[in-house]
Amino acid sequence: MTITYPNLEGGLIGIAPDGIAEYSYEKCVEHLMSQDGWAYLDAVEWMNFNVVPMHVGPETPRIIFEDDGEEE
Repeated sequence: MTITYPNLEGGLIGIAPDGIAEYSYEKCVEHLMSQDGWAYLDAVEWMNFNVVPMHVGPETPRIIFEDDGEEE
């Protein structure tokens, strides 16, 4: 059974071959902003506190952090 985040459907980017749901961090933030009318920093804070550290076992959905291509 694939575990998904029902309130983050706009951030789902696919199901990996191993059956684990994968979410784009940035798309999740954008989804929260558009769905709930949140400010960017509120959405980021919610993701960092409630989603990123979540672990519900080996089928925990993955959060994918895209590289923006800029070097620091």
